[in-house]
Amino acid sequence: DVFEQEPPGENPLLSMPQVITTPHLGASTEEAQISVALEITEQVIAVLDGGLPRFSLNAPVALPEAMAFLRPFIPVAEGIGRFYAQVGRQPASRIHVDYAGEIANYDCSVLTAALLTAFLSRFSAERVNPVNARTVAAAHGITVVEQRGARASEFANLISLQAVGDHGTTRVGGTLLLNEPHIVTFNDFRIDLVPQGTFLMSWHADRPGIIGAIGTFLGQNNINIASMQVGRDRPRGDAVMIVSVDDPVPESILADIRRIPGMADVLSVSL
Repeated sequence: DVFEQEPPGENPLLSMPQVITTPHLGASTEEAQISVALEITEQVIAVLDGGLPRFSLNAPVALPEAMAFLRPFIPVAEGIGRFYAQVGRQPASRIHVDYAGEIANYDCSVLTAALLTAFLSRFSAERVNPVNARTVAAAHGITVVEQRGARASEFANLISLQAVGDHGTTRVGGTLLLNEPHIVTFNDFRIDLVPQGTFLMSWHADRPGIIGAIGTFLGQNNINIASMQVGRDRPRGDAVMIVSVDDPVPESILADIRRIPGMADVLSVSL
């Protein structure tokens, strides 16, 4: 971290590619130098493990007290990004990320970066991270808008994604419940989904027999159902079903399910 004579002049240590040099931060005692070295090492390890940097010149950062509140919401933001990347069904030209509730009192740029990273990583050939997420989004023609509101309806905190494309808008909302991330809204449907595992997601008419037919197809192909939930916009209207399964559903089975009368579409989603 520091040298007895500064600047140190030519030193082969400084030219090694695996060496990261830092400014001299005024750590003049041995104890202070050890503390600085430990802090730098801990932050480098945290970032390499996928965490966000605490202090950075070119990445979203939050003060430690703010980060203590925001950190549990990072999996929520990432889950929203991964979910939309697989169910959006159209390219987005504009993404709005709205924060409501107590979370709106904080700078949420670290959460927006986490959401964009999870979303873009599903299809971008370039490696995406919180540092370059907005740049990669711009390269794909996506404008990102971040907004913060005061209230979150029935949720104490709510992160909402609105993705605008040529064929309409897709909306996904998520929150933290009992310290666990949940996706709670999808377009006009109320859902409750923990964003991890493998799911079958279907869009279909809300009428008798469709859910049973899907279950029959899965059972005939030895695909075990862990849980199931259905949301609808109105009785006998449009419905969405999310089925948690133990294994990915092959495309051949998805094709059979799509042929069920009243079925609009079905996807296999891995979160």
